[in-house]
Amino acid sequence: MTPDYYHNRMIDDKDRDRAMNEDIFYFWINDDDDQGDLEGSDIPGASRPDWDNAVVDGTRDLEDFFPVSLNLVELLDIYLPWQYHYRLKAVGENLNIAFTDLTPTDSGNYLTAEGTNMTREIVFSKAETVPVTKAGIDLFKLKKQGGRQFMERLRLQEQPGVILVEGRKAGTTPLLLEITDVNGNKVFSSQLNLSLAGVEMMFRQKNLIQPLFDFYQTNAFVTPDHVPTTALGPPDRLKLQSFVDAGQDYSAHFSGFEADNDGNDFVFVHGYNTNGEEARGSQTEIFKRMYWSGSHARFLGVTWYGWDSQSSFWQGLCAGKRAINYHINVRHAYYTGQLLKQFVASNNLSNATFAAHSLGNMVMASAIKNGMNYRQYFMTNAAVPEEAFIPQIAYADDANWATNTGKLMYHPDWRYPNGDPNEEGYKPFLWATEWYKRFDQTDYRQSMTWRDFFGKVTQNQGKGAPTYNFYSTNDEVFRPFTMPLQDKPVDGTEVNIDRKPGLWEVLKNISCTDVSRVGTYSWSLQELLKGLGGLTDQIDLFGTDSRFGGWGFNDDPADGYYRCVPPETVDGEETCGRMSPAEAQKVDPLTLKAKPLFSKNLNNSFLYSADPLPEQSVTNAEAKRIELLANEFPALTYAAGHRGVSRFDREFNIDIRGRYIKGGRWPRKRIKKEWRHNDIYSVGYPYLYGMYDYWARLIDGGNLQ
Repeated sequence: MTPDYYHNRMIDDKDRDRAMNEDIFYFWINDDDDQGDLEGSDIPGASRPDWDNAVVDGTRDLEDFFPVSLNLVELLDIYLPWQYHYRLKAVGENLNIAFTDLTPTDSGNYLTAEGTNMTREIVFSKAETVPVTKAGIDLFKLKKQGGRQFMERLRLQEQPGVILVEGRKAGTTPLLLEITDVNGNKVFSSQLNLSLAGVEMMFRQKNLIQPLFDFYQTNAFVTPDHVPTTALGPPDRLKLQSFVDAGQDYSAHFSGFEADNDGNDFVFVHGYNTNGEEARGSQTEIFKRMYWSGSHARFLGVTWYGWDSQSSFWQGLCAGKRAINYHINVRHAYYTGQLLKQFVASNNLSNATFAAHSLGNMVMASAIKNGMNYRQYFMTNAAVPEEAFIPQIAYADDANWATNTGKLMYHPDWRYPNGDPNEEGYKPFLWATEWYKRFDQTDYRQSMTWRDFFGKVTQNQGKGAPTYNFYSTNDEVFRPFTMPLQDKPVDGTEVNIDRKPGLWEVLKNISCTDVSRVGTYSWSLQELLKGLGGLTDQIDLFGTDSRFGGWGFNDDPADGYYRCVPPETVDGEETCGRMSPAEAQKVDPLTLKAKPLFSKNLNNSFLYSADPLPEQSVTNAEAKRIELLANEFPALTYAAGHRGVSRFDREFNIDIRGRYIKGGRWPRKRIKKEWRHNDIYSVGYPYLYGMYDYWARLIDGGNLQ
């Protein structure tokens, strides 16, 4: 009996040599909850674990099985199966099996949906599993479950067959094969030495949540708006003695598995709106996928605080869990990046490969900005403005600014304030996005832009530390929010000229009760709503974080941009309105230093001065900068995860849908082969193994073992 020791989706002579040496095969128990192609939770310790339902639970469940080759060809000629009993035994009763038509050379086809009809049946339907008992199961008598057909096929094909095995519970008892005659006399026996444990007992984990709270207290400049008292995530698993689960010591399991590592390190950082328990699922899922793509790198998952404002209110109102205050989590991500940099330096991980998902890329970009060394970086569905990786765009105030921005990321209230595409709007030099240009390099305010903020990532591209950006143009979270067009300009190019997005526009484009649509447009909206106090001026959903700056209008009477005129009055009230675009463009740019056209946050009144503002004169300058960028200064480009980073060479911008989905198989529930934001975790491995194979090759220097 030979398993896939090297987890490269084939069983060959190297594996057989290890089986002959009676090497232990290390694997995890199947205690999560997978369903079909897309559903289920990857969090270990499910109340109804997958091993308990006697079936393979769809494509998402396949990675929790391992193949074992049974070389019975010669034995079947000597001991005819209708005269002898072929039994599989598990003294610990900790295993289930399923029969396949695979052979050792294609033993991994169940993970790629390739091969024969039976293989595809295992992949796409709920194949039956059989518990291996202490007394043993007679393979030839399992007609209904496929055992007899399996044995008959082995006699005809004259080459080893393959069964799939899943772990029911932790333990080290072996899988036994015994052949007995009709009198119960043993004529042959073999065993496969196994060690099974929870999947988290096979990789390291660093929890940066408590260090973040300690960091805030020590530095005394920013504190979290919400400090959770539960679900802070698991304790660190870094040292050998930390691999203990439910009082059971699994350090031998961990060290035995890690003995096969190739000296490389792989670090994964999860994304936004992922609490401590969900982070466990994210990390285990990526670990399993990298395992089956042949990676032998030491795996480390990073847990961070990216779910601030996830509350019972939103869980009751909407499908799934929502952390509604995105801006505070941007700040958490940035400071966590500083802590990650320190952790990497102190744990000899400076030559590791890193991967991050969604806002986890803000953690990574911050770490790199603050000097973290790394070998390479896989940026996946990055919720970071593209312009943060691009050298500053030095276009003039009257230049064709639209060619340098995401054309739908400007706010229509400013570009087309009266809904007329042929009427001049507020010039870009009046926007909050361009305010930094009013100041020279010695002024603190010159840094109030996302442009080139994480430029070190781009600079490192040519210095032996490449970043591969995996993006998707139809990721629903990054989808540009396009409100109904009222007209077209003279040249026929469609533009967005509706009024500002309000609660009604948002709700008619998304569904709070449909998990598949929750989160749609969210990245664009959080940028477009900066300065507008939430979804509407009347409904403040984001606290005070995004009420100022951005696309809000300066209504300070002293500055004179918002005027009330008492004519004959309407119903006895004054008529108020903004300064027109024609008037505003005559404002002296120097005046905008102290009197910007966008709304001022009087809590930061020190910013609005015509006098120079040196960096050293600002208390907690970096903290204030991060607060302002997160809350008040919008990006004009799309997220890097939407269409790539223009300054990256083509080989480093990888369209996930174009390379791994378009033209290939994809779940039927995904219309037009769309890619959704969390598909890196949720779509079954057989659909997406190509991407993880590519990651494994890059980690291994181009060679997939």
